[in-house]
Amino acid sequence: MKKYWLALLAFNLLISCSDQNEAEEPQTPVESKQISLNQAPIFDFADKTFSFSKDSLPEKCTDGSEVVCAVSQTVICTISPSEAQCNKSLMPSFIFMEDESLDRPTQMSYKIIELKPLASGQLEVHTDSTCNGNWFGLCKGRIIYVMAQQNGKWIVKDIYARALTTDK
Repeated sequence: MKKYWLALLAFNLLISCSDQNEAEEPQTPVESKQISLNQAPIFDFADKTFSFSKDSLPEKCTDGSEVVCAVSQTVICTISPSEAQCNKSLMPSFIFMEDESLDRPTQMSYKIIELKPLASGQLEVHTDSTCNGNWFGLCKGRIIYVMAQQNGKWIVKDIYARALTTDK
């Protein structure tokens, strides 16, 4: 009888360890998503406005943040898509549309308001932007740049505008 109880105890111990391992397995993808979200760049540009003019576009980014550089490069290519640094595989294709009716800006500035990590591992960069054109409505007001990792670097995958609501 003693052997029976020892066998039963060993079996229960084995089952309890097995259940614990199975319970931990589903948490692993969540943890790996958290790790990728935590890898979102942390920087403090809360008080900095980034400004660009067609007459004096920088050749390379010196802002010290891959995310800021990707957004700035997208802004530069919005102003002048023929710049050497404008790579069609690193930003949305509509940036490279050529049409006089687009009212492409020649001056544009933005200030980063919020970084919002997404569960998909992407990152939204919320900006307040101004420009001297219209360009699909994507250069004035709250402009959001959707960032993703490509070959280990942050790139702009999409851009959209969010209407600012005011309480009256």
